[in-house]
Amino acid sequence: MYVLYADNANTLKQRSQLFDQHFEPVLQRIEAAYRAGKVPANLLEIPEYLLVCRWPFRKLEYSLALDVLLNHLKPGDTYLDAGCGATPLAYILAGRGVKATAIDGNPRLIKDLIAFRPQDVYGSDVTLEHQDLTHLTYADNTFNAVSCISVVEHIPAPLDQDAIQEMLRVLKTGGLFILTLDYRPPMPTTNNGDPSSKLGYYIKRTANLVRDGKVSEVFQGLHRKLAAQQVVQAGKARHARSGNQNFEIAHLTQDIEPLLAGEFVSNSFGYSTDLHSVTSEDAYKFWQLDGIYNTANVSNVTSAGTYRPILPVAFVIKKP
Repeated sequence: MYVLYADNANTLKQRSQLFDQHFEPVLQRIEAAYRAGKVPANLLEIPEYLLVCRWPFRKLEYSLALDVLLNHLKPGDTYLDAGCGATPLAYILAGRGVKATAIDGNPRLIKDLIAFRPQDVYGSDVTLEHQDLTHLTYADNTFNAVSCISVVEHIPAPLDQDAIQEMLRVLKTGGLFILTLDYRPPMPTTNNGDPSSKLGYYIKRTANLVRDGKVSEVFQGLHRKLAAQQVVQAGKARHARSGNQNFEIAHLTQDIEPLLAGEFVSNSFGYSTDLHSVTSEDAYKFWQLDGIYNTANVSNVTSAGTYRPILPVAFVIKKP
């Protein structure tokens, strides 16, 4: 398990080099099509992903995925981009002769992408399909590589574990599995060694939602947390986690990591394998490196809990 992180702008640039080399050029192609009015208005995901894909968070994820996939896949190999959204990752691999399939759980998005014909923009062809990650329709041992980039955190336990097992099922023996997850690092410890109050964070979060008139979101959140606790009580997961809740150390080490038996694959960027190597304060600073959140915003985040400090973690394994 790797913690994807950079503590300064130079390190971020070095660890994002494969994004800049392979991902940014294809983003510029779709961006040009969007600005020329060639992207249908119903495909709102296109302008959204033009922003999201360029977050420093995502640059590290895609650079890691490209580092592994470009070094291991050869023309004719099969590849699955699981939870593709509107990203061009599969098209980059298809442009190198890989037989790429991209799937998403949103049937409307897949239908609209097929009608749009992204291959006319990217110059490579990808099979687009609607699939439920927890019940994939592919046969066992279908793909030489499977990647799932920041998707599983949107799936509540224990379905998150079901999705991982399904992706491993359709992966060939000796195939590569790249999984990245949104991770909430631990808060800094206080002088007496106790973690900063997680309860305090939730109180501030709730107060902000109420202040903004989003009371229904408070009740929805409570409902999700109660449902997550019931999953643990039923013995289906060791730690409660609702959909759209970032993974914490206990989730990763006790519910996710045991599913991922196999040989860990190295990467070129020297990432730490110690989940304790970064804190939530490090995550806030990381988001400042690319200017997404200015100092005032980050100060507000720290005091009011408006934004959650998250970093990606990545598992890269070869299936035994």
